This record gives sequence, structure tokens and C-alpha cells, in this order.
Amino acid sequence: MTAEECETVIQMDEATERASVWTAQKAVAAGLFRRGVKPEQITKDGKSGKPVSWLFLVPKSWVTVRPPRKGRTPSPEAIARLLSCRKTVTHKASEEKTGLLEGAQ
Repeated sequence: MTAEECETVIQMDEATERASVWTAQKAVAAGLFRRGVKPEQITKDGKSGKPVSWLFLVPKSWVTVRPPRKGRTPSPEAIARLLSCRKTVTHKASEEKTGLLEGAQ
């Protein structure tokens, strides 16, 4: 499947308490498997027989849309501040191998 075809579609309505999650994304399917959700349907590739998509039913309360968390990406100023506070640490073993220690021969 192409990257464009590897999508996830979530459908829910007012009539039921569950949402259907159809996905061709292995990471989404793996996350649902880790949470103990069993697929209602698995579609396999005709040639290789490997799974290519899954259909799950999950509680509607699991489906949320929220903005990204704040503070996830540090500002350039914060990165500069962190880098300026770093201390240089030398590795004694590498200095011994390269003869950088005083008195090393």
C-alpha cells in the first residue's frame, strides 16, 4: 500500500455507544491490540496473505480530538540556554588510548 492508502477512518453516530475504527496503519492497529481490542475484521493481501487493514469497535469515550500539548517543542532561546549550561566531559579511557593524558606514552 502507498503512504496515502495507509489511513485510519473513525466512524461514530448517536445510535450506538461504540465507534468503528478502520485502519491500514500498523501502528494504530498495534496500539489497539496492546489495549486488548480484538479486530472485528482483518483484510489480508491477496498475494502474501499478510494483514493490510483492520476493523475495530471501541467505546466512543476512547475517541477524542485535542490540540497538541504546550511546551513540547523548546524555543530556540531555551535550546541555547540548555547548551550553554552543559559541561564538557572528557572520557578518560579515550584519552589514554590517544595519549592525551599528561605523562602518557
